[in-house]
Amino acid sequence: MTAEQYDLALEREFGADAPAIRTQYPVSGFATPKDALARLVGDAEYVCEANRVSRLVERTKTPVFLYSFAYEVDPVVPDRVVHGLEVNFVFGNSYGPPLFVPYALGPADLALFRTMAGYWTRFADRGDPNTDDETVTHWPAFRHPTGRGRAADKYLTFDVSVAEGKRQREPQCDFWESFFLRSITGAVPASAP
Repeated sequence: MTAEQYDLALEREFGADAPAIRTQYPVSGFATPKDALARLVGDAEYVCEANRVSRLVERTKTPVFLYSFAYEVDPVVPDRVVHGLEVNFVFGNSYGPPLFVPYALGPADLALFRTMAGYWTRFADRGDPNTDDETVTHWPAFRHPTGRGRAADKYLTFDVSVAEGKRQREPQCDFWESFFLRSITGAVPASAP
């Protein structure tokens, strides 16, 4: 993808809003135009949307456990985190054609599988992914208080290690807030009312 193709994609998708989005995700801020587009799409369609939906569900007093999957599987896609790949880790599945080259989970992958499967199993069993085992990172329920407090918007990141985070990509998600409830995928561009 060239910088011109990136600009054209923004114009087609966002119309009059393209300059604001270009300012938020300038090609100069990324290694390549494709990286800029990947971050833009990742924020708009996944990270910020997950944050928004978590806030909506949390308002119903239903426990929400938000996560970010950040583990790279280089034999599948080098130096990239692939949307949906975490499902393979939840269930311990290897990868294969037609989407990926054949690849069996290695020792580090299996360790992440055991960790993730433990959280998902406990959640399915009790509605809470946590355990009393102090060696397992606590997964805090997502909370979105009116103000910005220490407990605000916590989540877990699944990577080589598991870590708690809070206020995931908050400045970017604040930017995207005005775009929600508008199409940003499919045949209808986000610039459509």
